[in-house]
Amino acid sequence: MAAERCRVCVHVHGQTQFYQRDSEQKRDGKWTAVPTFVINPREAVTMSEAQAVGLVHKLRGLRANPWIETHDGRRIDVPRETLSSVEDTRQPLIASLNDVDWFVIKPICRPEGRKWFLSIPVPGFPTNVVIYADDPLGVLQKADSLSYLQFAEKYQRPEPQQQVAPTFNGPRRRPGDNIR
Repeated sequence: MAAERCRVCVHVHGQTQFYQRDSEQKRDGKWTAVPTFVINPREAVTMSEAQAVGLVHKLRGLRANPWIETHDGRRIDVPRETLSSVEDTRQPLIASLNDVDWFVIKPICRPEGRKWFLSIPVPGFPTNVVIYADDPLGVLQKADSLSYLQFAEKYQRPEPQQQVAPTFNGPRRRPGDNIR
């Protein structure tokens, strides 16, 4: 039975708190959305169950175990998405921050979900540095902020192959040569 209106809850500091809204905060020079929770359920935002399920999946990366509570107090635990049941059909992408330097960003399935990554051979490190993010541009932004992007291998567009004219060994005929 689907719930018509419900709230998203988390257990923080020994008490149940309810999702109210996203606020924006500046972190590391960038504006990011930060979820805000309240103790009073009347101040919480109510939403459809489909919206609440999406919010629970989003909050799982930030909070331990969010759940949905219906208007009548019923608790709905949202099952975790299993990536093994869904085949990942994403292909590597070419991305750039400045439209000059292009890099190949590859998809990967990690325990925390589907991510994108770039493996960078940094001088002085015994193994490649691997940068993960939720989207291809996020990978490049993170690598750039850590000053590793300068060591990444740039994408080289393959040279177009010259087309060779087909060879024809038979006699050449012109349109007027067709005699009936």
